Amino acid sequence: MTESLEGLVNLGFEVIRGPETTATEKTIIVLGVARGGTSMIAAALFELGIPLGVNDGSVVYEDVELARAMESGDTGLLKSVIRDRNSKHAVWGFKRPSTSAQINRIAKLFRNPHFVVVFRDVFAIASRNKIAVSTDPFRNMISSLKQYRSLLDFLESSRYPAMLVSYEKALLKREPFVQTLAEFVGVTENEAVNRAFDAVEPEPSRYLRNARLTDTMGYLDRIGKDRVHGWAKPTRGHEPVTVELYINGNKTMEATADRLRQDVKDRGVHPTGLCGFIFDLSGKVELKHGDVIAVRAKGEIQELNASPKTFRP
Repeated sequence: MTESLEGLVNLGFEVIRGPETTATEKTIIVLGVARGGTSMIAAALFELGIPLGVNDGSVVYEDVELARAMESGDTGLLKSVIRDRNSKHAVWGFKRPSTSAQINRIAKLFRNPHFVVVFRDVFAIASRNKIAVSTDPFRNMISSLKQYRSLLDFLESSRYPAMLVSYEKALLKREPFVQTLAEFVGVTENEAVNRAFDAVEPEPSRYLRNARLTDTMGYLDRIGKDRVHGWAKPTRGHEPVTVELYINGNKTMEATADRLRQDVKDRGVHPTGLCGFIFDLSGKVELKHGDVIAVRAKGEIQELNASPKTFRP
């Protein structure tokens, strides 16, 4: 009776395509959505001894050099960073929650990629984003669902080894989760597994204090044939910021976010509302169906909320 009941327990994680157990070289790639639990997965991997391009004491475990190469749209630069990581480590990894829009294009560049994809309650994500960067929960949930759909399409069409994880269930079933994660990435050392077990915790205080990946808050509102609209402002202060437009990963143009957004002013987010931006594409860029549009503040890695969007006339 006990054995049959054990088989009915929902652990909240599953390896849908097992790892190549004989492979000594691999790249562990953590995917999800922003504030969707990727840092918790990365913390466990870090304690398991997987190099993530960060030093001890990291909060969000973001490999800044690799992230900048990915977001630059420069495939040559990205290949160079990957070669550097491959030369130093037989097994290494990184987490990048906003990679869903380009993972189909870049997955093949990595050596023997193994994916760990984490899913979290979309309202919990929206609530965390509202606290951290003052986003609208309803719109944020829609954005998260779109990103999850993109990730599911990738997983369904690819044949790479992958482990799917429920963030909430992993916290409840820490021991079997960590043990399965260790087996998936090829770690057998008990001490490392114990450290990883201790690292699996819900939003530690250091994360809450420091997890803001950007000094800019804002939103990518609409994509039209000739214009891209949105707003952006510093998280601390109200001076205008410069925003950059990326089309299919390639930087296309810049704009200053200093146009009146009465709606942002009315919500009390900006005292004057002078934080809107418009990218005028007329005669410069002709968008095609399926183009991926992204906007972020100049000099930053994290995109604005609701970015990227796919152009569908």
